[in-house]
Amino acid sequence: GSQAPGNRSLHFQTLINPLCAASVGVMGLTRPPHQVCTAQSQGSPFNRFCRNSKGIFGMISPETLLSLIGLPDQPLIIDVRTDDDFAEWPYLLPNSLRRPHNDVSGLKGPAITLCYKGLKLSLGAAALLQFEGQDAQRLTGGAVAWQNSNGIGVLSTALPDSKLWTMAEGPDAQLAVWIVKRFYPRDCAVLAVPSSDIEAVTDRFAAPITSVSALLDLILPLPLKLRHMIDTSHAYRSILSYASPGQALAICDAHFAQSKEALR
Repeated sequence: GSQAPGNRSLHFQTLINPLCAASVGVMGLTRPPHQVCTAQSQGSPFNRFCRNSKGIFGMISPETLLSLIGLPDQPLIIDVRTDDDFAEWPYLLPNSLRRPHNDVSGLKGPAITLCYKGLKLSLGAAALLQFEGQDAQRLTGGAVAWQNSNGIGVLSTALPDSKLWTMAEGPDAQLAVWIVKRFYPRDCAVLAVPSSDIEAVTDRFAAPITSVSALLDLILPLPLKLRHMIDTSHAYRSILSYASPGQALAICDAHFAQSKEALR
């Protein structure tokens, strides 16, 4: 016969609980599968930066994304704007890659898709990534909302065609590498080489010589916390002289975090 809604729910739990308990022994788990999955998902990078997701096609606000810029685990931003839309605001976001909206397959890691207004192109691109098992959301309001929120961008027309620069090895080059890794598009790079070889590398790689100040000039608007970090770089610049590339990134990350705290 028919059961009241509360009784049906209780009946379902009565059936499912023994199955979950049995699976603990069979699968060698210490907790039932649904608890394991919940615990794993709560600790994933995706859930750390997408707190405001709504269903499978979740969205992240420009303000939330802006708070993640410059961090070592900031998400990949996939820019699927059309050429006409890109021309309206020709800036590239930090850690971004431009791709046609139907050609995002194979990109790995937590990602945010970006189109002009955050509608069909970014939605479809995110759905394609989710189909492949990737964590993906779209930026609410797209490039229009990002621009209106004073979102950071690098003017694309100011980049060399190769998206490469060279600098002589040393603390300035270590700092420049960090700036490009954290605030420039993902396909940009600084080549830190011995000063005696810099002209040859510049010529072979079509990578003009640059400087920390020149790289900062292309980031608009320049975040206050980044400016504070550069202005106080005397505190750690000498350490960068002896650091490996990986150590230098960690040192810069730590001082950037200190700058964020100092400006709270």
